Formats: sequence, structure tokens, C-alpha cells
Amino acid sequence: MINIFSKIFNKKDSKNFYFSDFENLNKITNIEKIFNLFSNFSETSEIRYVGGSIRKIINKEKVDDIDLATNITPKIVCEILRKNNISFYESGIEHGTITAKINDYKFEITTLRKDVSTDGRFAKVSRDRLITKMSKKYIKYSWNKNAGYGTKSHLLAIKKFGITKHHRKTFKPIHNILSLE
Repeated sequence: MINIFSKIFNKKDSKNFYFSDFENLNKITNIEKIFNLFSNFSETSEIRYVGGSIRKIINKEKVDDIDLATNITPKIVCEILRKNNISFYESGIEHGTITAKINDYKFEITTLRKDVSTDGRFAKVSRDRLITKMSKKYIKYSWNKNAGYGTKSHLLAIKKFGITKHHRKTFKPIHNILSLE
């Protein structure tokens, strides 16, 4: 983490140094369309880069996954995308994530939320409730034992019984399983 901060703050003109990389990302992916739609949706709406895409730009790596965060609810995110003919799917709707697709590029758009506490990517309270609910509905997946993490037994159950609507299709092991089908 310190290494990343030193890369940002030790450049004389770090804003301009990284700005060109974001500009190039826009040229390649046409992400500007999403930024314009979300930023202009209302006076208070906003969208920003988060996660791995920022880290990869700072490290001068190829950006192959683009994570965005917005203060717009998932339902409205879907409406904006649908209205503007941008294809999308609900990749993690329970957690506020929609994946949009433009020109073969995927953009994971997650709604910002206020969490009391977090456990990895998800709010602990809502995650605990969701896992409890899923463990009753999908007994074969042992959600009550793996808490939603990709344990060996859980991945074996996915291979045997398939995925549910709750599995994140962008999670690499799930994506790999789907690619083999």
C-alpha cells in the first residue's frame, strides 16, 4: 500500500502523469458514456473509478477489469443503462452490483452504501442475513458452513449442481466454471 501511495505522491505532477492513462482507458473502452449518463442523472449523482482499475493504472499494468462506484441505487442504474441501450446483467444485485457491457468491455458498477461493519466486499449485517437465507434455500451448497467463500466443497457443489442467481459470475472460479460449460 505504501508503494502505491509513493507512486502517486512522489511524482512532481502526479495528476497529469496518471490523467493520460485514464484518457487512454476512455478511448479504448468508451467509459465516458457511462460517466456522462450517471453524472448528469441528477444534481447529486456521481460515479467514480474504484478498485483494481486504479491500482493497475498506478502500476502501469493493463486494465482488464473496470470497477466503478455510484451513489445511484441498483434499480436506477438498470433503468439508466436500459434507457440508453447499454447491455447489462445483475452480477451481484444483492450486494448492489450491476455489470454493464460496452464494446466487449465489462464495467462492474456498485452502489455506495453505508455499512455498519464490513466483511471483505459485503456489509456484514446484510451479508449474514443473505447467507442465512441462502443456506436454507440452497442446502446443497453449504452456505451456512462456508459463509459464501469459495471453499473446496462449495466449488465442488457448484460444479455438480450449477450456479445460483447469488453467485457472482465475475468471480474467477465461477467465471471459469461457466466458460467450461
